[in-house]
This record gives sequence, C-alpha cells and structure tokens, in this order.
Amino acid sequence: MTIIIERICDHGDYFEIQPDRARNAITCFGRLGGHVVGFIANNSAVASGQIDVDAAFKIARFVRFCSIYNTPVVFIEDTTGFLPGRDQESRGIVQAGRAMLDAIIDIRTPRILLILRNAFGGAYAAFNSYATGADPHLPRSLALTAPWARDDTSFTEAFANLDHHFSDNWRLKANATLLNQDMPEFTQASYFGPINSATGLLTGPLSAIEDPLTNKQSMLDATLTGSFDWLGQKQEVMIGGDYQHRISRSNLLEPNSSGPAIDPFAFDPQLYPAPDSSQVQGGLGLNILKKTIQWGVYGAVRFRPIESLSLLAGGRRSDYRSNENLNITYSGQLLQNSTSGYNDSGKFTPYAGITYDLSAHYTLYASYADIYHTNNGVLTKDFKQLPPSDGVNMETGIKGSWYRNTLNASLALFKIDQSGVATSDPTVPSSPTCCYVTQSQKSKGFETEVTGTLLPNWQVTAGYTYDDHRNASAYYVAELPKSLFKLWTNYRLPIADERWSVGGGVRAQSANHVTQCVAFAVNGCAGFVMRPGSRRRAIGKW
Repeated sequence: MTIIIERICDHGDYFEIQPDRARNAITCFGRLGGHVVGFIANNSAVASGQIDVDAAFKIARFVRFCSIYNTPVVFIEDTTGFLPGRDQESRGIVQAGRAMLDAIIDIRTPRILLILRNAFGGAYAAFNSYATGADPHLPRSLALTAPWARDDTSFTEAFANLDHHFSDNWRLKANATLLNQDMPEFTQASYFGPINSATGLLTGPLSAIEDPLTNKQSMLDATLTGSFDWLGQKQEVMIGGDYQHRISRSNLLEPNSSGPAIDPFAFDPQLYPAPDSSQVQGGLGLNILKKTIQWGVYGAVRFRPIESLSLLAGGRRSDYRSNENLNITYSGQLLQNSTSGYNDSGKFTPYAGITYDLSAHYTLYASYADIYHTNNGVLTKDFKQLPPSDGVNMETGIKGSWYRNTLNASLALFKIDQSGVATSDPTVPSSPTCCYVTQSQKSKGFETEVTGTLLPNWQVTAGYTYDDHRNASAYYVAELPKSLFKLWTNYRLPIADERWSVGGGVRAQSANHVTQCVAFAVNGCAGFVMRPGSRRRAIGKW
C-alpha cells in the first residue's frame, strides 16, 4: 500500500499522521501537481486492512481535519470490511463506524476513490457513494432499510458461587456460570455498492440477510488454597481446575430480493416487500455449528526453607478441542457439507520463581514461565492447521520499599521468546479461518519504576523501559519502540470530603520500524518497504 502512495505523490514523498496508531489504516499528506492532498488507505498487511475501533476513529479525525482545511482526499481501498468480534462490539465498533461515516458524509472537499483489491461490506459503502468517490449530497436522514428489518435478542445468565472455609488455613472457592444468548429473529435490509453516475440509481434492490443464532456457554472453576507449618515456616499450596463448554449455531440465509433498482434520491421502502424465507429459489444458505471445549488443571506450591527465602513452583495442564460443521446451500441444493476439528491435548506449561529478602527494604526475585496459546485451528493457504504457539518468559530484578510502603521502586531484566503466533497471510484474501502464517515475537530489555507519595494526597509514578522487541514473519517485520518513558501523577483535592481528584501524565517513546511485503511473486515476496518512524520508503527486493 505504501508503494502505491509513493508512486502517486510528487517525488514519492508523503508525511504520515499517527503511524503507530491503528496501523491497519494509513492517513497521510502528500502533493499532487504541487497541491496538498490527504490520503486514507487500508493497510492490508495488518489485520487484512479490516477496520476496527481504533482505525475508524483515526480515519474520522483525519477526514474532519481535511474537511476543515478544504483539503482534497484520496481514498485507497483494500479491505474486507469492519472487524467482527465480541471484543470490538464491547469497545464500541458501532459508534466508531458511525463516527467514521458521519465524517465522510460531511466532507465537502473533492475526493477520489481507488479500489485496489478487496472492497467488501459496510467498509465499501462507507468509502464511496458514486463510483468515482464524488459526494452525492444525500440527506443525513436517508436510511436504506425497510420496516421488516428487525432483530430480537435475549441473554440469560445463571451463576452460583461457593466459598467454604475448612479451617483458618484452608479455603475452597468454586464458581459456576450458565450463559445463553438467543437471537431467534435477525433480519437485515441493506445495500452495498456505488451510485451509477449516469442513471443516479443503485444497481439493484434492497438485499435481505436472515441470521438467527444461539450461543450457549457453561463455565466452572474451583480453587483450593491452604497453608501449613513446616521447618518453622508457613508453607502455601494452591490447586484448582476450570472447564468451559460452548455451543454456537448460526443459520444464515440470503433469500431472493425483489423490487426495482434503488433510487437513493427518492427512496421508498414500500417498494421492497419482506422476503419470504420459504422461497429459497436462488437464495444462499449458510449453516454453522461449532462446539468448543476447554479445560485445565493447575497447581502451585510456595516453599519457605527460611524466613527470607521463598521458592515457587507450579504448572497448568490444558486441553482444547473444537469441532465445526459447515453446510452451504444455494437454491435449496446442498453445495458443501464439511466437518473440521481441532485438538490441543495435554499441553503442560510450568512456571517457577524465587524471592529473597536482602533486608527489610530490598527483595531480589527471578521467575520463569512457559507460554502457550492456541491458534484455534486456523488454516494456512495450503489448508493445513497451525499448531499452537509456545515460548518462554524469563524475568529477574530487585524491588525496594521505604517509609512504610509510601515509596516503592523496582528494576527488572526480562526476556520473552515466542514462536508460532498466527498472523494474517497478506498474499491471499482473508476469511474467518483462512489464511494465516506464523510469526515470532522476541523481546528483551529492562524496566525501572518508582512510585511514591510526596504529600498525603499526592502520588507520583515515573518509569523507563528499554525493550528490544521484534515481530517477524515471512512477510512482515516490526521493531517496536526501544525506549519508553512515562510519568503519571494524581492529587486528591482537600474539598468535598476528598471525593475529587485531578491527575495527568506524559508518555514519550522512540521511533519504531516496520518492514512489510507489498508485492508478491509466485515464489514469495517481490518487494518490501521499511517504515522508520513516520516515513516509509521502498528499499529493495527479496
């Protein structure tokens, strides 16, 4: 994507805005024929260019800025749509998408749309109105939907907690949760596509999507903690386990749509009758049933041979199994019926630690932990499942505490080495389960932090981190900022029973560098770019 921008701009120069934030969207300024132009592009090398919450707000702010200063905008589109998922929904992807749409609708400067590869879903509709990207000046009250579009969703949750003390030293805690999401009715009326500049019409009628779904989860966890005296010291033990079972079913149907081509300048929803789900002739159906079971047992022991020394050892055994059944129909005829499964069994992740009290004020510590993360059975472009990622995390340091714990400081050395982390394969179009490659993540450095109470109501925290961090795959290499400084303070005001407080902070970091593949050959990457700080340059060929 950056190569394209360089080829468009005068002399190949441009200035990127917020390069380290929401890297799946690129916002920058360049010159065309000597005139300043704003560029908004999807970065398909990061999350396949899908628009998430951060990217939507980043685009919205940039569009507003261009509109205020009467700067033309060039949209370069290569995206599969808005990023789905529970995390995005909880963070407010609907509100973020609306902010981006409002900004694009309000823009009154010239704009051009360039579609490179992918242009799907709501992101396609958001980035353009006419095929040329020109503004049709539609009223803000226009909604291309119908009265029969609706959804009915209910959530039911039941839970139980058990907290039992066997004695002063032994305690059992257990939690059980049942969660049921039921959406018996979900019918969406929508249209994606540009306005024909010659006719002023869209290319078809309203389309309908019916997608009722159910999602059931059962979760159980229990932990037993206790202590006993041995060798004149207090020894501690913890054992536990957890279990999660999830069943989700989705029945997506796209029935035939009827009615004339949409006239967005004189839209009449009464022209588009409600779809008849029983008439599947010509309609596409997608039925997905997925079952996931996760469970694990864990334990840890804290052994104190002497008062000033503590030894910690523990581990977790994890199992993950999933099974997915997919049926695809068209015109009532079965096109595909497939079942896929994924299994990570018997994965053991140990961890260990040691602490030693040098004095009443200083403590030395060290820790080691294995890293395990399931890749959920995602596929490579050769349709092979990726195994889980693993690695190690090591840390050692010293902590200090003074003046009755009102002043605390720490210094830590760390090293993290993880491999097999799934990341999108930019050489093929993306889908929910395909296609992915693996990348490695390596990090080492040190961190120091000081936290103290300068006055009874005034707290200050300052810290510095040096992190030699590197993410690398066959198509993407990122080196994150090596230096990070942060300073935070908070003061509780002596008014209204000290219920008011003011605070602030500053965060400064060094530049980061990104190298990514932007052109592909049969045997791999044909060209790549490096981005140091806020600049991007083509530097060679693989």
